[in-house]
Amino acid sequence: MDYARSSFCLSDIKSIVIFRALLLGDLLCAGPAFLSLRAAMPQARITLVSLPWARALRSYMPGCFDDFIEFPGYPGFPERKMDPTRLPGFLREVQEQKYDLALQMQGNGYIANSLVAAFGARRTGGYYLPGQYCPDRELCMVYPEKLPEIWRHLALMRHLGVTVNNDRLHFHVPEEDSQALRELLKAHRIEQPYVCIHPGTNAEWRCWPVEHYAAVADILAAEGFQVVVTGSAAERERAQHVLEYMHSPAINLAGETTNLGVLGALIRDASLTVCGDTGISHLACAVDCPSVVVFMRSETEGWPPLDRIRHRLVCSISGVTEQMVIEEALDLLHLARAPYSGPATGISAISIFHQASI
Repeated sequence: MDYARSSFCLSDIKSIVIFRALLLGDLLCAGPAFLSLRAAMPQARITLVSLPWARALRSYMPGCFDDFIEFPGYPGFPERKMDPTRLPGFLREVQEQKYDLALQMQGNGYIANSLVAAFGARRTGGYYLPGQYCPDRELCMVYPEKLPEIWRHLALMRHLGVTVNNDRLHFHVPEEDSQALRELLKAHRIEQPYVCIHPGTNAEWRCWPVEHYAAVADILAAEGFQVVVTGSAAERERAQHVLEYMHSPAINLAGETTNLGVLGALIRDASLTVCGDTGISHLACAVDCPSVVVFMRSETEGWPPLDRIRHRLVCSISGVTEQMVIEEALDLLHLARAPYSGPATGISAISIFHQASI
């Protein structure tokens, strides 16, 4: 692909607003692009426009953002029901900042481009679909649908003239969250080594059956690992079903790790995480916890982890079996938890990105 570099001067940009009002995995996958942008424009003040939960990301993705503006919703975005009484005030707040650059990193731009154009920034970058509205022909690029999600945003950075050197996800766990985790583990008598089983996703059709997760968990328990089942408060019942199907004891922590940093610490310190196609899979990558990710029928091109050595993708047209997941899990557990050294081929993922997006 030929992504032309923009001719505008990066050093002239003093303020940037980024629109990405999505969920945890979506923000983590854009993290390498955020850090590349920061490195290229250290002088710029960067504001994130996102959903309320993302306000805390400044603590967990340090260096990426300086300010945060809550997104009140907009027609066509399912992530948040629009509050029409708040939309005029939101737009006024954004417009008053008179940003030098607005970046539409929400998606292909079919809906988002008209909204981001209304931010009133001096220039607008992002994605557009051929034949659809494009707010800035120089700084916007055709949406690279076939690239992995992480690389899509790095492709945009390169289009803007930003140097791209790293595609690894990152998530910083503050010490107070590590301490809170130690207290939580002590309260539930959880000791290392433990594994995390995360059976929920944000869409029912993405969920692998709980009895399959239970079968995998029993095998891991037989290997000597304590089993911790995780999830949100809304997923607690689903997590409890996993325990009911299991023959070995396990701990249900669904709903008890509402602090994102504590959840990150819990995953970071686990020997393995087994989950579906959800934000936890990206969090495991970001904190360097080996993982097995079960894909049902979602986007296996755009969303699986780039490192297929420490993070295993399991999918099958005929259905994912327990044995498929068990084999990958045991293989990961039998590998030494060594520092990341790149794919087995010796070719770094970022070098593949540069070749794939030329």
